This record gives sequence, structure tokens and C-alpha cells, in this order.
Amino acid sequence: MESLALSLASGVALGLPFTYPDLWLLHYFALIPWALLVTRGEGRHTWLFLLPGAYVFGVMVWILVSSVDSPVPFIVSVLFAPWYMLFGPLVRRPYLRWGVPLTILVPAAWVTVEWIRIQLWVGSVPLYPLGATQFRSTSLIQIADTTGMAGVSFIVASASGVLCDVWRWRKHGVRRWLWPLPVYGIALLSLFAYGRRRIGESSFVKGPRIAITQPNLKHYRDSVRWKTVVDDHIDFTRREVPAGAADLIVWPENAVGRPITDDTVYVRRLQQLVREKRSEFIIGGYSWTDQKPFMHSSAYHLSATGKLLGLYHKIHLIPWSERLAFDDWLPRISPRVQSAHRRFLRSITGMIPVGIPGSEVVVFVTETEKRRFRFAVPICFEIVTSEFARRAVSGGAQFLLNITSEGELGEPIYTHTWAMATFRAVENRIGVVRNGNTGISGFIDPNGRTQSLVRGKQTGALFLEAGTLIDQVTLDRERLGTFYTRHGEWFVHLCAALVGGLFVLSLFPPRRRDSTSSADGRSSRP
Repeated sequence: MESLALSLASGVALGLPFTYPDLWLLHYFALIPWALLVTRGEGRHTWLFLLPGAYVFGVMVWILVSSVDSPVPFIVSVLFAPWYMLFGPLVRRPYLRWGVPLTILVPAAWVTVEWIRIQLWVGSVPLYPLGATQFRSTSLIQIADTTGMAGVSFIVASASGVLCDVWRWRKHGVRRWLWPLPVYGIALLSLFAYGRRRIGESSFVKGPRIAITQPNLKHYRDSVRWKTVVDDHIDFTRREVPAGAADLIVWPENAVGRPITDDTVYVRRLQQLVREKRSEFIIGGYSWTDQKPFMHSSAYHLSATGKLLGLYHKIHLIPWSERLAFDDWLPRISPRVQSAHRRFLRSITGMIPVGIPGSEVVVFVTETEKRRFRFAVPICFEIVTSEFARRAVSGGAQFLLNITSEGELGEPIYTHTWAMATFRAVENRIGVVRNGNTGISGFIDPNGRTQSLVRGKQTGALFLEAGTLIDQVTLDRERLGTFYTRHGEWFVHLCAALVGGLFVLSLFPPRRRDSTSSADGRSSRP
């Protein structure tokens, strides 16, 4: 019961700050119960108790992206939770065998496990890393331009390891029990000092004027109702965005709920709106693949005359929502298994997704009276993938324009995706613009600071209210890309090598000491 209680305590503490973002401080203590559980001397398999806690953590976060009465979070968490059990043996064996301080072992193991979960889990969905909840601490997160978000996750998880070391060593009378506190304090102050210096050295310029539209409409992939939604988008833009006020007007993801070419009347209406506003447009919609009924989720770039300048197909599709997970290899097992999988999916979601991913990150070009600017358009949760941002910046993108439609999921998921967009800005020192159908929409500068936000016209709310905003995206004057842009997840690989090496070494039997030597290594001979 004690082991179960410790497991559940960490699971709840890990999940709460994602559910209630103001509880971000809780993540500094969230791993203490798990660390104490897996490093107890008695019981070789205490790490198995991590599973119920990890499952609770999974349900708490995945219920945010599903309707409350849906079984999806409980099913998805079955695939989500087992990865976190790796935390147990990676910490337990090196600690009990070599006495490696938990101050280092806990954060290195956690960063490694988070990375493994993201890489190997279905869809490689990089949501809910530990460091994401610290996005408001602008000075602290500047280290992400070198280590990525993993560096922030490391310093947050390290707090739990420090407190565990202090508690264990003090309890057992070890004289060195105080050293983790000043070491952690110095590390934390150093990160803040680096952040303040990095912010102070920043040199920014203003980019193109962008009008972001947050219409707060219900999007449909329906042969009839999608046309009504397009009409509403057109009327909203015509009413809220003055002609010539922006270099680029943006519609959110899925604004056009069918491939745009399906109806020439709506193609002409869109072209008429574009010419009327004398502005380039980014429009979220769909496009047919070579094999109907399969479609791409796409971003259309239109010139101020209505000409198609570019088209990007979303690469990272959400499993079971936008694409059928496992559908490429289930037929190899049995067509009946594939059919059963599809029937089960339809029974719990009411649909069978027909999405096909794109293959390349497209960098668009927009021109103003003064200069040309290059940008990429991550669609929906692609903004949470560090790989997309790195590929875009390496391809010459000066800013990211994220179009999304997150439905009525509510404040926690809106805040989390905004937090992830903040890290993409810092990691690559680029401006980020988010245009959400329901919010949160706004501009983020290359230091991860909120530049401006769309406020609802009725109450000023950040989400679930219609609103518009015209602002200039902020760009870094001096550089394009960072150490992290060029070298990626080197810090994660370092952590993985450290804990992996210690774990492997702990598997070998200890050397037998000379019987003529005492326990402290000195000769026992008189």
C-alpha cells in the first residue's frame, strides 16, 4: 500500500500542472515519491509499482484532449504509461550499486525516459514534457537555445533528486548531506544569469504585418456545412480586417473543411476576398491525394491577386484522429484484424480518418514594400515538435506561423500548446505567430516573451471568443538558428549515454576484494 501510494502521488503531481498551469511549481517536487520508491533497498521489483502512477498521469493529461465521456484517454494511457516504468531500473540499479547521487541520476533518467517515450510511442507525440510548464519563466528557459527543452526538464527534475539525497543522507547520518543544495542553487542561478544576459544581448527587427483571425467557429468536414463555415470566415474577415492593413492575413487550420478545389464558386469567392483586402493569405484546408478518398491537411499560400504561391501538406498527423495508426501493417497480420480495428475506432470516435501525411517542410516567401521574408506553417500540434521547427529554420525560415483548430478543448490544452510554441521560439531564436480558431492566438518574440494576444470582442477572453489582431512579427536581427538548431538533441543523448552506461555497468558482478584487505581498502596485516 505504501508503494502504491508513492506511485500514485507522483502520478498526480506530474499531471496536475498540465491540468492547472498555475501549479507549475509542483513539478519541482513531483518525482520525489517515485525516486524514494525505486531506491528502497528492500524489494527488487518495486519499480513495477510505477505503472499505476504513470497510468493516472496519462489519464489526467489525455483527458484534456478528449471529451469527458470518451474512453479514449483511458485506452491511450495503456500505451502511454509503460514507458515511464523505465525510470525505475535506470535509477534503482546505479543508485544501489554505485551510490550515484540522485541529484544527477533522477534528471538524467527522466530526460532519457521522456525522449524514449516520445520517439517510440504511437505517432511520436511530444506532448507533456516536464519542462513545458516553466514557459512563463523567461530567464530560465533561455538555456533551450543550447539544450532544447530537455535542459529545462533536467533542472526541474533535478530538484526532486536533490531533496531525495538530502533526506536520505541526513537520515542515515552521512556528513555530505548538505552539498546538493548549494550545488543546485548555483546551477539555477547560473541558468538565470545566462538567460538575463541572452535577453539583454538580443537585437530584433520587425517583420511583416500579419492579421490573425480567431473566428471561434465550429469546423466540419461535411459536404454541406463546410460551405457555411467558409461563408462565415469570409464575412468575419471582410468585417474585421481593413483592406491593406496587413501584408498577410491568416485563417486557422480546417477553415475550409473540404479540398478547396471541390467547388469553383468558393474558389472565386476566396480570390475575390483576397483581391479586396490587397493582402496575401494563408488558408487552412484540405487537398486530395493521388488516391481518393484520402486527403492531406494543407496550408494554402495565396498572393494578393488570388494566385496560389505555395502549398504545404501537414507531416505529423494525429494517430486515430487524422490518420489510422497501425493501418499500414495490420493487414500483414490479418485483414480481419484490420477490419476489427476500424470498427472499434468508429465505435468510439464516430469516424475513420482518411489523412495521409506530407513529406517535406515547405518554406514560403512573402514580400513587403521593403524586403522579402521566409516562413514555415506548422499545422496544429506540429508546433510542439522541435524537429519541424529545426528543419524549417535550417531551410531558411525566419519565423513560424502556426495555424490550428483545437476545438473546445479548453484552457489547459490551449495553454500547453502556447507553452510549446514559446519553447520553439527560444530554441531557434525566431518569432512565432499562432492563429487558432478558438485561441490562444498571438505573437511570441524570439526570446519566448508574449508580444501580443488576441482578445475576444465580448469579454476580452483569450479563447472561445471571436477576435482579430494585426501586429508585426519580431525577428532576430543577427542570426538565423542556434546551437540547438544545428545540433538537435545532443543533451538528451548525453543523458541517455550517462544513465545507460551506469545501468549496464551495474549489471556486472562486483569485483571480489583481496581477503587480506579490510573494507576501507587498507591492508589488514599487522
